[in-house]
Amino acid sequence: MKKEELDENKLNDEDIAETGHDESSDYEFIRESIRKRPVNRKKVVKKMLLTAGSAVLFATIACLTFLLLEPVLDRMINKKSGDETDLNKVTLNETPEDETWDSSDIDVAIDDTPYEETPIEDLNLNDDGSVSSNGVITENVSISLTLDDYQLIHRKMYILSQQVRKSLVDVTFISSDMDVLNDTYLSTNRTMGLIVAESGSDLYVLVSDSNAGKPESITATFSDGGTVDCEIKSRDKDTGLMILQVPVDSIPSEAANSYKVATIGSSSNKTLLGNAIIAVGDPLSVGESICYGAVTSNTLYAGYTDSSYQIITTDIIGNQNASGVLVNTRGQVIGFISPKCQVEGMGNMVCAYGISSITDLVEKLSNDSDITYIGLHITNVTPDAKATLGIPGNAYITKVENNSPASAIGLMPGDIITGYDGEYVGSAEEYMRKVYATTPGAEVKIKFQRLNGDKYEELTETIVTTTR
Repeated sequence: MKKEELDENKLNDEDIAETGHDESSDYEFIRESIRKRPVNRKKVVKKMLLTAGSAVLFATIACLTFLLLEPVLDRMINKKSGDETDLNKVTLNETPEDETWDSSDIDVAIDDTPYEETPIEDLNLNDDGSVSSNGVITENVSISLTLDDYQLIHRKMYILSQQVRKSLVDVTFISSDMDVLNDTYLSTNRTMGLIVAESGSDLYVLVSDSNAGKPESITATFSDGGTVDCEIKSRDKDTGLMILQVPVDSIPSEAANSYKVATIGSSSNKTLLGNAIIAVGDPLSVGESICYGAVTSNTLYAGYTDSSYQIITTDIIGNQNASGVLVNTRGQVIGFISPKCQVEGMGNMVCAYGISSITDLVEKLSNDSDITYIGLHITNVTPDAKATLGIPGNAYITKVENNSPASAIGLMPGDIITGYDGEYVGSAEEYMRKVYATTPGAEVKIKFQRLNGDKYEELTETIVTTTR
């Protein structure tokens, strides 16, 4: 049966093939075409406006967020960078006398117990030659000193000087010159430098540039003999002071643990006059030398543009090329010896810049900071002149530099500076300190007195500072 069905189906297929068509040929398919949807312009504009509005809203939120967070981020960044900067910033701090030298470090038995000094005006001389304080007669005590005691004192001062010597380096400036035959030869000049600071990876050495010239190379030799190359950090043409930079990692091993940063004392001490001092370094300009003496004057000042520096004179006979430092009996540096601070008429007497008066300058040079320039030469009015002439102030202008900010506002010699940026100015030193504290480019109100006829009148002008 299945076979018959298959034969019947086969027969039907053959019939279809013969006729040439089937049932499906009687129908037609429906043809479809796809048409693009018409653009809805309103919807497009609405979508564009919505997108633009979203972008504006996002930008507004971003701006507000930035404005709100910017001060916080700025403080965080500045604090971090400020911490890093402070690590490398050089500062010099004066050390009180009672916090430095410990006499127990020296094996010479001399009593260094501090005592309270009695002012000279409170001392009286009794009939028997004894000294009394405030009229009270004191017991006449006899003290017997021998030459051995004198020798011990000098020995102790020498040992102290050797401690200070660790803060000094022997600086050599090397340059090439040409003789009359046009042959080149090397020229060397020496001076003593003071290690004023160690910051970051460098030492900073204060030297006088009087013998420096334009060196091709500079070396610094430490007290223990190690020598290292160094370079000029900055210099001040008025005072002749220069800062050298010495990389710590280049210091030889024999000197790496022996040098020490100088202990800075005070030269503004009112009792400095007459005190014993030691000149350490090379006051005789013979290579290395030490001299002992006393302070003979501390009231002289060297005036330069916008600055005035204390000059300490001594009774030590030195050399016109003397270099080194003056230290007190506590080992503190109170003066920096420089040929440029020699006092006229004193010959070869050793003189030095008072360390307290040059501290701000040394910090500026060590940090390579710009020094503010106004263009005034200021001196202090003497009490007699002030009383006789009726001068209403102390900071007297002796000279105004041409084409300076001071000349631009009409300041003249004879004017008296009495105010600076809203603060009173009572001396040339106060004026200098205020100028040093001013950022170059700042606008500052200067108050001054000017003689008009037979009386002084007060004037105020605004000055724009520049750099020296």
